[in-house]
This record gives sequence, structure tokens and C-alpha cells, in this order.
Amino acid sequence: MPGDPYQCREFAARYSALAKRAWRPHVRQMFIELAETWAKLAAESEADQSLLGALSEIDQGEPYEALPRALKLRWGKHSEKESSDVEPRESRGANGPPKK
Repeated sequence: MPGDPYQCREFAARYSALAKRAWRPHVRQMFIELAETWAKLAAESEADQSLLGALSEIDQGEPYEALPRALKLRWGKHSEKESSDVEPRESRGANGPPKK
């Protein structure tokens, strides 16, 4: 499977082993960099799979606030009252203060 973290870690281990056996410094460095790249790809793939799992649980009809809720994110420390005190964007002028 493309982006399989397990397979990426296997490649990282192979390049790490090759780096240990390499006797030329530039070749050793190249294998070390390849091993680090595969390890990073494995970590990114795991993170992507977690995000895709959270996204798949969201009902398409829900508003955009559902994603942070599904990911257990907080927007900030604003209370409900503070959020309701902000005027909608439509009532503001393009470059100036709110229209009255």
C-alpha cells in the first residue's frame, strides 16, 4: 500500500544498516539521509492516516466547526458571549468600520 508506515520503516531500517556497513563517508551520509527521509515519511503517513480517520467520521452535512470537534481542537479562550458580540462579516464595510 502506498504510504504504508510499516513499509516505510522497513526501508529506513535497510538504509540505516547500509549506512553502518558503508566505509566511504559520503556514501554513509547518503544512506543516513535516505534512512531519515523514510522514517519521516512513516511518521507523516501515520499522522495522515489519523487525520483521514477523523475526517471520515464527520457527517458531510455538519458545519465547519465539526472538524475541530472531531480532532478535539479548541479555537481559543473566547466564551459563547464573546463570540456572539462579533458582528458578522457581511455587515462590515469592505475596508472600513461596520456599517450602521
